[in-house]
Amino acid sequence: MTAHSTNMVSAKDVMKPHSEAKVCFYQKYLEIKLLILSSTPFVREIHVYDPFCGRGVYADGKTGSAIRAYETIDQVRKQRPSDKRIVLHLNDKNKKHIAAVKGYIGEHYPGNHACEVIYTSQDANQMLENLAAKSWQKTKPSGVLNVFFIDPYGYKEIKRSFLERLMSSGDSEILLFLPISFMHRFTLHAFSNQVTPGAIPLRNLLTDFFPEGHPIRTEEMEVQQYIECLTRAFSCNGRFYTTSYPIERNAHNQFALFFFSTNLLGFEKVLCMEWKMMDAFGFGFHQPESEQLFDDFFKQEKLNSMKEMFRVRLTNFMSHIRTNGDLYKFAVTNGFLPTHVNDVLRVWQNAGMLIIRDMITGEILQKRNMFKIAYQAVRNPNLLFELRA
Repeated sequence: MTAHSTNMVSAKDVMKPHSEAKVCFYQKYLEIKLLILSSTPFVREIHVYDPFCGRGVYADGKTGSAIRAYETIDQVRKQRPSDKRIVLHLNDKNKKHIAAVKGYIGEHYPGNHACEVIYTSQDANQMLENLAAKSWQKTKPSGVLNVFFIDPYGYKEIKRSFLERLMSSGDSEILLFLPISFMHRFTLHAFSNQVTPGAIPLRNLLTDFFPEGHPIRTEEMEVQQYIECLTRAFSCNGRFYTTSYPIERNAHNQFALFFFSTNLLGFEKVLCMEWKMMDAFGFGFHQPESEQLFDDFFKQEKLNSMKEMFRVRLTNFMSHIRTNGDLYKFAVTNGFLPTHVNDVLRVWQNAGMLIIRDMITGEILQKRNMFKIAYQAVRNPNLLFELRA
């Protein structure tokens, strides 16, 4: 930092740890997505939208989502050269923010053509509504994939119809950032007879996704349970694959990133990223604790608890004969990975409880650890699994 001393910087102008965690997740997701798409023949064009891109660079020198996205695209281009068209759409209603972002990219990447960058200073909600309306059109260009990083200042303009329209074409993915603790704190008030005007937007949002009588509208619940309810509801009755990444600001304030996709393989890649980022407290970003001695112990306990819960669910699912494709989809849609299925199947196989057959010949297969739980098995299953008590 050169223009200001640290003491002169306002706290609101620096990037706080929870904001860093949010942008870090977005950057890692974007890197994985672009690396995959670079060698995917079915995608010829990628559009990345950041309609609330902010100032670009904070007073403490840290960069925000707009700069990180450009950096990521540049790195992927160098790592895996491709002639695919990539367009980065950066928008913020504040024209000074857009000017700062444009100036930074121009200064730090002179003559660099990692991607096309379109800078706009529109009302973000109107911009997104126009895009949603466009995605609803019957004639859509094939081979074009859209990525939306939606980091609004709250949730007032987020509507189910808007999200469904963005996702309806099947060629879009969304990262949506929401202020969970604020929403959680005022939900019961929003559905009370004494609801105040300020809580009406929250009531409208939740009414879009939760029917009358749903516990989220009538009962006190823990913040994590609240996030899980939202994650399930955002799937819009199973039309989309959704997961969430909680982000803790402090002991009393929690946010979350919600990911939407219609592509099961892409969804698995994001889940894999989440599992790798898991810390001692479970999924999500948590503020560092002063006492770190027992972190590894607590993390292992948490992992064991989650895996046991999954084993119980999988046991119930295996009350009928299943294909390897069935098992893959069951794992991923429940937030787990193929490796977690393999771990359970291996135990059952060693205990003599599992019978595996070739789907075509019906032959019982004796070879150990040949489970083939993978995305390809969803369309082309070739094994049958039967669990015997």
